[in-house]
Amino acid sequence: MPLATDRLVLRLMQPGDAPALAAYRSDPAVAALQGWDLPFTLADAERFVAEVGALGWPVLDDWQQVAIELDGTMVGDIGVHRTPDGHVATIGYTLARDAQGRGYATEAVGAMITLLEAEGVRRIDAATDPDNAASARLLGRLGFVLVGRGTSEVRGETVADDLYTLAIPRPHAAI
Repeated sequence: MPLATDRLVLRLMQPGDAPALAAYRSDPAVAALQGWDLPFTLADAERFVAEVGALGWPVLDDWQQVAIELDGTMVGDIGVHRTPDGHVATIGYTLARDAQGRGYATEAVGAMITLLEAEGVRRIDAATDPDNAASARLLGRLGFVLVGRGTSEVRGETVADDLYTLAIPRPHAAI
């Protein structure tokens, strides 16, 4: 970390990211399919950034949120959780509404997969709401396979999740 792609930088979160984080996590359209509490205030974002920023990279047996930066501004994040042995990871990703639909998530998640593969991860799991067709397409483009359905809690309500997995080494995917 940091990790640069053609258009983006993936890096640990910094205190200056809190306003952008609070803004997109409080956007009802972005938060609709996510599990965090609303509103996601600036104070919530400042606490969150301080906590995850202190963790470093890599983190085992816990979540680490990595900022997705475009032209010096955080436009989203990728959450990564690894098992204690570091061989299995779970990922999630969020982009600000105005950054969606431009290929940034595919670029950022693809770069994260490459990094995790280089660091010895053998399988990556992800879950998405069955109604989130854009996320399902992104996972398919990157070589993930739908393996089943589960449930999770979103603000006190049990919701369905489509469960995906990516075996490493991964099949050739169009990134």
